[in-house]
Amino acid sequence: MRNAVFALVCAALIPAVCSAGPVSGRVRVVEVRPYMPNAVFIGTDNPHGSFCYISYYQVSLTTEAGRAIHAAALAALLSGKPVQLEAASCGVSGSSYPTLQSLYVFAN
Repeated sequence: MRNAVFALVCAALIPAVCSAGPVSGRVRVVEVRPYMPNAVFIGTDNPHGSFCYISYYQVSLTTEAGRAIHAAALAALLSGKPVQLEAASCGVSGSSYPTLQSLYVFAN
C-alpha cells in the first residue's frame, strides 16, 4: 500500500517538475517598463545575458499571474532585493523578449 501511495505522489509531482522552465541565478531588477497594450518589460543586471542570453524579459498584464510578477518586480526594484527568474522558455519570437512565468524575491 505504501508503495502505491508513493508512486501516486511521484506521478502527481512529475508534471510540476517537468513544467519548470529555465531558471536564472540571483539577479537584480534594474528597470520595469510598462508597455502598451498589455505588457511589462523587466530589465535585470544579468551579466552578459547569461540567463536566456538576454537581460530583458516580458510579462503579460492580461493574467493574474502576470500582474503578480509585475508587482513582485516593482517590489524588488524599489527594495533592491535580488530575484530569481523563471522563463517559460528562452526562445523569442519576432522582436519579443522571453516571457517570465515566475519571479522569486529573496530576503537579501
